[in-house]
Amino acid sequence: MKEIKLNEASDQIIILAPHCDDELLSCGGLIQEALAKDINCQIIFLTNGDSFRWAAVRNFRHPFLSHQKFQEFGKIRQQEAIKALKNLGLNNKNIYFLGYPDRGLKFLWSDYWHNENTYFSRYTGSMTNPYELTYKPARPYTGKNLVEDLAKIISLEEPTKIFISSSFDDHSDHWASYNFLHYALAKLNLNNKLVNNPEIYQYLTHKGSWPLSTKEDILPPRELNNENINWIYFNLNSKQQTTKLTALKKYKSQLKVTKKYLLSFITNNEIFIEDSIKKIKLPTNQKTRSKTLDYQEPINNNKKLKRRPGGDIKRIKLKLQQQNQLNLKLITKNKYSHHYSFRIKFYILLNSRVKQPRKAIDFIIKPAKNNNQIPMKILPTKTDQSSYKQVNLKENKKDNVIETNIATPSLTSDGYLFFNAKSYFKNKLLDSITWKVVTLIP
Repeated sequence: MKEIKLNEASDQIIILAPHCDDELLSCGGLIQEALAKDINCQIIFLTNGDSFRWAAVRNFRHPFLSHQKFQEFGKIRQQEAIKALKNLGLNNKNIYFLGYPDRGLKFLWSDYWHNENTYFSRYTGSMTNPYELTYKPARPYTGKNLVEDLAKIISLEEPTKIFISSSFDDHSDHWASYNFLHYALAKLNLNNKLVNNPEIYQYLTHKGSWPLSTKEDILPPRELNNENINWIYFNLNSKQQTTKLTALKKYKSQLKVTKKYLLSFITNNEIFIEDSIKKIKLPTNQKTRSKTLDYQEPINNNKKLKRRPGGDIKRIKLKLQQQNQLNLKLITKNKYSHHYSFRIKFYILLNSRVKQPRKAIDFIIKPAKNNNQIPMKILPTKTDQSSYKQVNLKENKKDNVIETNIATPSLTSDGYLFFNAKSYFKNKLLDSITWKVVTLIP
């Protein structure tokens, strides 16, 4: 691993945290180093962590909590974050609280995008941001609003480096935060409003039992320690470690329930993944083909996939067949059967000159039971009822391949693809690949 370098002459840093404490656990030493070099550092909290029920119950010493109590807990976590960051040298002008729903970001990403379909938090009992100490009070809980808020802050702060929770993180708020950041950057870029093209670094917080250990250094989880992922590190000196620990003690509500886990981040180093977004060159005409993007999925050793290897997605291949057709191949570890199903979702984001700049394509593939049936059935989903008619399927059970040709809007200008695939066994989730981001270039 190579060491991350901060440039005091030019760097501006933003750290996006899904919850109050993620910024400290993963970047507490790096924040101190940035401030020591007089580098501007801004922290954006996407949620207040108000829906961590276990911690809230311990804090209020009552097993049943009202919506108001969860909101009160969110305010407590805000104040803990302010005190912790003050210990590192930051003050209120360096902090943005966005107030979106804890444990709800994945739903904003997938199902609650527009203002006419607002998400309801069953914890805080709110469909809007209920906090006064926040970037935009009473902001409706939608994915579109979250993207707009991020885009405005990024435009204002003009970061050169952004640190964001990893796409590989087990916690849904964390991988959804990663998606929202890239969507906001894509919107800015397509509208020619992205002043800098910031370097992106992913930090990991939740991955099985990682990083619980007695080692002095944090190392990458085994399943993510391979040649396809570029890890980078920052070394903390003894003073920075001590200050990070002192700041962590301000998160009293979290230490009550996850002390051992939190303290496992007080080590000699902090590690990050250098973000790498793949690109597809758009075909110049209907006869040309783009290169194939090949994604090797990390090893997944959970018990469900060991029992059902036909649903273990080990590889994904994507290419543009034509200007309006994508070819996607899913390769599974073992043969699949009619008991399995696969859900594929695309978000296509084009420049604002296009009539419909955002298009969702969402469908489910279910292999047939026997040779007398159609080889595969495609079931429409609510996100885009028309798209399922525009998908052609091929099946290669011998090589464990599911291949789809997907009709898309005409991809003749710059844009972005966001896509994900999931597998199920008898309608129970088995595997979900990390969301992929692809840049379309002329």
